[in-house]
Amino acid sequence: MAFLILFAFVLLITWWWLNYARIPDKFPKGPFGLPLLGYWPILSAENIVAGLETLHHQYGPNLSLNIGPGKRIVVIGDFETLKVIYSQPELVHRGLL
Repeated sequence: MAFLILFAFVLLITWWWLNYARIPDKFPKGPFGLPLLGYWPILSAENIVAGLETLHHQYGPNLSLNIGPGKRIVVIGDFETLKVIYSQPELVHRGLL
């Protein structure tokens, strides 16, 4: 019985790693969040902006995060990069009117 529980736990961790924890090749580097614990720098800061500042100092102006049970997102903290991104219509997901 213990072997079956251990096998299920290893299978669950492997599934989580393959779907949520790995950083894709084209994404910027970012912290490794643990299930249920999340990202300690964001949670231990006084607010989310201060937590993101801590991460920006550690990983640079552009980083990737996995917030919640979704896919990784890119957090851009550089104004020049934001200007380049918003000037390209194919990178801005706006609905067609």
